[in-house]
Amino acid sequence: MKKLLFIILLFLSGFLSAQTSVIQTEKTIADSSSSSKWDFTVGLSAGGTIFFADDSSPYFSRFGTTLQVPFSFNYRFNPHWRLSVGLRYDFNWTPLSHCVDIQYENHHTRGIDIDTTPHVGHQRANVFHNYIGIPVQITWYPWNRDRDLLALSLDFYAGYALSRDICVKKNDTKYWLNKHRGDDGGDPSLLPWRLELGFTVSTDIIGILHGVRFYTNLLPTYKDLKTNKNIYSAGVTFFL
Repeated sequence: MKKLLFIILLFLSGFLSAQTSVIQTEKTIADSSSSSKWDFTVGLSAGGTIFFADDSSPYFSRFGTTLQVPFSFNYRFNPHWRLSVGLRYDFNWTPLSHCVDIQYENHHTRGIDIDTTPHVGHQRANVFHNYIGIPVQITWYPWNRDRDLLALSLDFYAGYALSRDICVKKNDTKYWLNKHRGDDGGDPSLLPWRLELGFTVSTDIIGILHGVRFYTNLLPTYKDLKTNKNIYSAGVTFFL
């Protein structure tokens, strides 16, 4: 009887010990997950953008330059997932491939058209866009969040054009779309809203978070007022 009682007590002791171990393990996991917290980041990125337009469009361009200054609040759900929401400023500069002229209608700028008139000297046309918007990014870390060896992100960006101007330079004289006529809003062909879908690969293998982002504007960037065609854009940026 004593032997049976001893075996029962030994079994209960082992069971309670195992339960205590499970509880401590669950508590450790809970404490680890409770380390999720808010932080914020400020960065800088630069890259290029292109327009999807045929070469008969006055907005046809081979390649442009993009500069972005993002500021975001980040919330880490666990070591593998993070949500970021913030504010981002975008500056885009694109040299157009064609010689163009500014078109007017009833004393208001209508847009631009390809200039087929021969010119003496050098002519350049540049497009400048300034956006402010809200980026939302969901990031997945395959490894522990503290290592950041690799991260994959899917993001959206909703932005509004603060300014949208075209500068045509002929023989060292600059002509700005709308600025000489006192009109507001800049280039009327450029649609003010922007909605980007992006994919990001980042790492901090050198001790500083850096990476590359690929994106496309889901909304038309331009509406060619002459052909009535929508022109879309996409790009790539490298960031720190």
